[in-house]
Amino acid sequence: MSWQDAPIVQGGTSWQDAPQASFLDRAGRYAKGVLREAGQGLTLGFGDEIGAAIDATLPARELISQVRPISQAENWQARYDENLARERGERRQFAEQNPTTATAANVGGAVAGATLLPASMFAGATLPMNIAKGAATGAALGGAQGFGEGEGGLGNRLRGGGTGALIGGAIGAAAPVVSSAIGYGYEKAAPKVLNFIANKADDYAPKVVPGSLSAAAPEGGMVTQDSLAATIADSSRGAANRIEGDAAVKRLATEMARSGGSTQARQKLAELGEGAFLADTSKGAGRLANLGAILPGEAGEKYTAAFGQRNAQTGQRFLNTLGDEAKRPSMFDAQQFLDKYRSAKGSQIYDPVLRNGQFNISPEMDDLLKVPAIRETMDQIIADASKYGVDLGAAEAAHLVKQTLNKNVEAAFQSGKAINKDMVRKAGDAWEKALWSANPAIREADTAYAQIASLPDWLERGANFMKAGQGEAAVSVSPAALAADLPGATGPQMQSFRTGSTNVMRDAATSGPESTRRLAKAIADNEIMQQKLAEIYGPQVADDLMRRSAAERTFAKTQGTVLGGSQTAERTAAIADDAALTIPTGSSSPVSLLQAFFDRYAKMRQPNEAVRSRLADLLANPDAAANAETLRLVDEILRQQTGARPFAAGVAGAAGGNFSAPR
Repeated sequence: MSWQDAPIVQGGTSWQDAPQASFLDRAGRYAKGVLREAGQGLTLGFGDEIGAAIDATLPARELISQVRPISQAENWQARYDENLARERGERRQFAEQNPTTATAANVGGAVAGATLLPASMFAGATLPMNIAKGAATGAALGGAQGFGEGEGGLGNRLRGGGTGALIGGAIGAAAPVVSSAIGYGYEKAAPKVLNFIANKADDYAPKVVPGSLSAAAPEGGMVTQDSLAATIADSSRGAANRIEGDAAVKRLATEMARSGGSTQARQKLAELGEGAFLADTSKGAGRLANLGAILPGEAGEKYTAAFGQRNAQTGQRFLNTLGDEAKRPSMFDAQQFLDKYRSAKGSQIYDPVLRNGQFNISPEMDDLLKVPAIRETMDQIIADASKYGVDLGAAEAAHLVKQTLNKNVEAAFQSGKAINKDMVRKAGDAWEKALWSANPAIREADTAYAQIASLPDWLERGANFMKAGQGEAAVSVSPAALAADLPGATGPQMQSFRTGSTNVMRDAATSGPESTRRLAKAIADNEIMQQKLAEIYGPQVADDLMRRSAAERTFAKTQGTVLGGSQTAERTAAIADDAALTIPTGSSSPVSLLQAFFDRYAKMRQPNEAVRSRLADLLANPDAAANAETLRLVDEILRQQTGARPFAAGVAGAAGGNFSAPR
């Protein structure tokens, strides 16, 4: 019955007894009935009590009664009772005359009320969780509304609340199963129907011989002519593709919801940086990818190709992290340069000091010249120079004493002669100390040259630091050695160290993903190395290297999860997760029927080949913009699901309240 024909109740009298009522009056009374039912649902069945209490409390009741009927009894309780009876009478008559409208308005109010509840009450990801929360919210809303709709004493209201809770809980528990089953059934059936239509339309689409040879049709072939049938075929296939694409995003959204949500996925992608897949962001996403990789179809090929391509870029990602540091010269070129640099700088440093004619001989040096070993060494130096026609000055000869002593003793030791190396070393040190004391300029030159001469050693130490080997080389780059030497290293020494270190990392990065990830593991697992990297390269580059190393370990782990998992174990886990419950089997018992239902439901939930292929495109994509768009779609779907769950809870509560309410 439409609202134009609806009887309008005023003080218990139908508008059938008031034929003088206008069209607008009937419309207004009908709207009032709708709003009253909506309010009843919104307030969980307490709308009539609330309205009666307000009318009983309002001042100027005489004035209000001229507009609408309210009680004028002397005390509040009497006014409340009369108003409540009138409210319920009007509701009953409206519901009798407009049952569909009354029910729809009541349910709509209950749904609106459910949307005001905290979102956490409806948040769920797995089917068992959604069933449990649906049952709980349905029971709570149904029980409350059944209690509110009840009439009479407390006992009647409690019975109404209990009935409402049972009915609301049952409907609330069934809603997630029914809605998901409908959704999964649609995503599988609709593309099949649309593709069937497309194939049939192809049969009726006219074919013509192309005017010229083209890639679309080889010689003697035919091409489809534009027609209504061709348009239907294209549109149907396009619609099927969109449904499958949406189904893939919905599967991903469900997995995201149970694995920390899209916010966590975004944070993980930002943390992993270049080359990150959505499959890297959570265990659930990895499991979803594994399911696609182990089942038949092109999804497995897509995952294999995507991981292979990402592995091929491992070294380049590491070099990108090094930035400008990766451009340092090779070890060979650096060694050649340092040798030439040492020779050139040696002349620049010593010529002004040793050949300027200013040389002091202290009494201490005179005493040391009386030592046979030192005197003989000085004479040998001068004699050797004369052999080659070199006029060697006193300063140059004195400067070569310690070096010549060390060479002579080493040669004697190598020839097998018995010689006290420690005594010779002490004599040479004493001479050098006396020489420096008398000639400070020579000491400064020696200090400057020693720094330059040490650069090849620093280059080698940098390489040994990243190699993390054993033996004497490892000792020179041990934590204790570096802690002692790095703080006092000069700029050129640190540059040489960085060059050696960078060469090892660059060699690993250009040797393949395995060597690069071994290097990444060494960096990620060694805190001392991380600390020293910060001292060598600075905190920014070191932090980037540590993040890159951690990311590469995650990438390797994801690949192992997706491509290297046990097929039997992963498939069993996926089906068990989809089925949500494990029911013992039986022949024809109710339990076996329930088992069959869940088996069927699990099969329905398992994504088909087309959806698995679309999921591979989403889960194994290194493009940051594409991943951001996918997560935006995930958020949109999760918002839609969040809005649908309060609707289901409101319907369950309204059903429970209405079934238990007296009519």
